[in-house]
Amino acid sequence: MKKISLFAFLFFLTMIACASVPIRFVVMSDFNYSEDRMQQDSLHRILDDISGKYPHFLVLTGNLTHSGTEEEIRQASAFFKDLPYPVYILPGGNEVLWSENGGNTFYEYMNDDRFHFILNEYEFCGINTGPYIRMDDGHVKMEDLAWLNGQLSMNPDPNRKVIFFSQYPIREGLGNTVRLQNILKKHHAMATFAGQENRFKLYHADSIPQIVYPALINTEGKAGYTLVTLDGSVIRTEYYERGNVDPIEDFRIDTSNRVWMGYAEGVTIKRQQGMLPLNMVADKVLSENASIFTGLTIGAGCFFYGTSSGALIVREEQSGEIRWTKNFLAALYSTPLIAEGKVIVGLPNSRIAALDLKNGDVKWVVKTKAPLLNDGRIKNGFLYMGGGKGEFLKIDIANGELVWRFDHLPQNGHLLGIPSVSDNKVVFGSPDQTLYCLDDKSGELCWEWAFGQDVREILNTGNIMPVIADTMVLIVTPDSRMTALDLNNGSEIWKSDRYKVSESLTYSPILQRAYAKTFDGELLSLPFPSAQLKGESLSPLNIGVEHNPCPGLEIGRIVYSGSRRGEIIATAAGFNCFLWKYKCGDSSINQIVDDSRGNIWIVLSEGTIWRFTMQ
Repeated sequence: MKKISLFAFLFFLTMIACASVPIRFVVMSDFNYSEDRMQQDSLHRILDDISGKYPHFLVLTGNLTHSGTEEEIRQASAFFKDLPYPVYILPGGNEVLWSENGGNTFYEYMNDDRFHFILNEYEFCGINTGPYIRMDDGHVKMEDLAWLNGQLSMNPDPNRKVIFFSQYPIREGLGNTVRLQNILKKHHAMATFAGQENRFKLYHADSIPQIVYPALINTEGKAGYTLVTLDGSVIRTEYYERGNVDPIEDFRIDTSNRVWMGYAEGVTIKRQQGMLPLNMVADKVLSENASIFTGLTIGAGCFFYGTSSGALIVREEQSGEIRWTKNFLAALYSTPLIAEGKVIVGLPNSRIAALDLKNGDVKWVVKTKAPLLNDGRIKNGFLYMGGGKGEFLKIDIANGELVWRFDHLPQNGHLLGIPSVSDNKVVFGSPDQTLYCLDDKSGELCWEWAFGQDVREILNTGNIMPVIADTMVLIVTPDSRMTALDLNNGSEIWKSDRYKVSESLTYSPILQRAYAKTFDGELLSLPFPSAQLKGESLSPLNIGVEHNPCPGLEIGRIVYSGSRRGEIIATAAGFNCFLWKYKCGDSSINQIVDDSRGNIWIVLSEGTIWRFTMQ
């Protein structure tokens, strides 16, 4: 929550004392503050309009800044300090995953990423909904659910009216939707407010009014805000464009009368679990009290992962018992890796550390320029990993010595995609919309390939996962173009936009085929390496619209894919047909891996790990 001035605080207390006055507040989404002077002038004008409505407070539900840089967050914090009313700010993806600091700077200037207060008979609360995983949906952390339930449980007043705020609406696609909705129903929520969809819309979710509103700059390029008036059981919501005296759109909800549900669109959440083959057993290995945003690694009789509460946990593979755990100051995003008896992990305190697999003792530490939000790759005893703020590193796992550092990269953003390594080349994407190829021995630039499209900075080749096969590189760029490049010189061999696929590729060296999920919920299979795109096929996944970034896994001629709704799907690689689907939870699948016995393991953002065993 944003700090407020003493004057604003006294103003707030005065308004609270006027219990007979209806509560008025403004909700906004995607403020997108930047250092651009013209943009700042425009933001000042919209705040002047808002002040003329004399609201009790303002809620900004996500994306306070344009790109989440430390300087933008610092300046945006100062931007609100002189307003004559309190301001409550929730972070969005720009301040969390896509920022250069993993959300740490937001905490420094805003104090918290959630809020709760009581004003007259109304109880207001808001939580961070991410997203926390690259190119994924929003998500509600397990610890935030516990906090929300605890705050609402402290008020025994049966007449209180709970108003909830979030960036993402409470519907399919938001991880932990079912748990969140159950908490709000338990405490008789009066209404929820959310941004993200950039439209003025009314839903009903199990009879709870759910109001979504446009971003600061709407789809027509005009600036606006949403004014809400609470008067007893009545909610009046009005959308104003800047400079207009009258609202452009509005609706009135009397929560004591369900007539409003007749003109509200219903929100349904599918809960069908699905069927498994007769010879397969699904086992929920564990449920953490925190969310899991890292992937899962299995090796040396253990499996390990990191949690949103900052714990790195190593467990025995067979029993699930904890071997050891280390606690850090902030959420872990980097998937821990294993090599030479060490667990190697990127940390939120701007370090890469190697810990003894047996007991967690620190073996070596390498300092980086920014918090680690990305995954690395280990090959032939070396770690290849982006270090944030324009650096890419090669580190000797044996002793932690830096073999080379490539630092000719943009000084903002992270190399979010997993790099690919061949016998003598290292390939990765960068936030400057460029694919880089380095010499493995020297770290010198071999070639670079520019994506060449003017896309939003966070949707760039920094997130791609290249596939290297023989002398070719296959990538998918953010506009869904599949491109094959010559590994030796970076020249284009072919490019296609025939299929709209995600940037996370799966590759089977045995079958020599690459796999990619389409945004229509299908699995594309194509021969690779290949001098042209031909011989491809599509398999149905039966999961609807899909953009989960988790790479799939091919094993035994079966391709396993994960969905944003917690489903694992199996397709026959040789016959390109759907086999089965099983729903494991209410959030995105982060990673699919196999162990030495051929079991399939998956980890979900909501903090659960599953194992699928063939009998």
